[in-house]
Amino acid sequence: MFLSTNDGTSWTAKNSGLTNLNVFTLTVSGTSIFAGTQSGVFLSTNDGSNWASVGLTSQWVYALAFSGSSIFAGTSGGVYLSTNNGTNWNQTALINGIQSFAVLGNNIFAGTQGLGVFLSTNNGTSWTEVNNGLTSKYIRSIVVSGTNLFAGTSISSSFVGGIFLSTNNGTNWISVNNGLTNQDVYSLGVSGTSIFAGTQYGGVFLSENIGTNWRSVGLTIQTVYAMAESGTNIFAGVKDAGIFLSTNNGISWTCVRNNMTVSALAVSGTNIFAGTTGGVYLSTNNGANWTQTALTNQWIRAFAVSGTNIFAGTNSQGVFFINK
Repeated sequence: MFLSTNDGTSWTAKNSGLTNLNVFTLTVSGTSIFAGTQSGVFLSTNDGSNWASVGLTSQWVYALAFSGSSIFAGTSGGVYLSTNNGTNWNQTALINGIQSFAVLGNNIFAGTQGLGVFLSTNNGTSWTEVNNGLTSKYIRSIVVSGTNLFAGTSISSSFVGGIFLSTNNGTNWISVNNGLTNQDVYSLGVSGTSIFAGTQYGGVFLSENIGTNWRSVGLTIQTVYAMAESGTNIFAGVKDAGIFLSTNNGISWTCVRNNMTVSALAVSGTNIFAGTTGGVYLSTNNGANWTQTALTNQWIRAFAVSGTNIFAGTNSQGVFFINK
């Protein structure tokens, strides 16, 4: 854990108690910060000054989600549930590797690595496979837009992937790939009524009619790992090519920082943070200019925002912190 109180000019190590420094995911609930690592879940209740292991030490934790007072951890060995802020964890009936979560009302959706989507309507007590209509069961991303659920999937030589839509809580899925010429989907983002899809070597696609039609909106030979929204600006983090900005809902894109692989993006007020394989970059003017912070030579996997505090989870050096 590292701390900066001067806009990233310098950072202070604050990894006390964080015994595994490979951080896959970060999430915030009130004053609690949870880190999913290669050795389970860690919790800090004092802005990262101290971390405590709160279980699942034999699991790689790829995803975390909150539903009311319940915390769900998606691991290589399935879904675990805590109802007491991580003090205790119980393995649920879903024992398959988890890539992503989505919460829609009282429904918890889990995207798996090859078995599709599972739904729990009773806080994880039981799970039901909800794959009717899915031709790809490798779920990379699930997002909610209103009452609609979108799943971004991968492709192979033996099945068709792309984007699927459910309007009835996962009971049925329909393929919504019209115009989606690249169906290997890495990331999904929602901006108002617009849905953005980042693909592998196919750039960004946009739908403005609940997935009925998609159109390419640039970066057409790029792999898009991350997307973020700041007001009317859309940012895309791209493999090898850097950070791209659209100010017109994806009609055109401008490269605002090149020659880097961007794996995570976060927005805090007027500040935009880009996590790369070489550290964190910061823009304070909506992407017009970027400066590298003092957090260098680190592969940033995830960000979490808690008030004015920004947390960055790294590949091998734990969690870093900045107050903006």
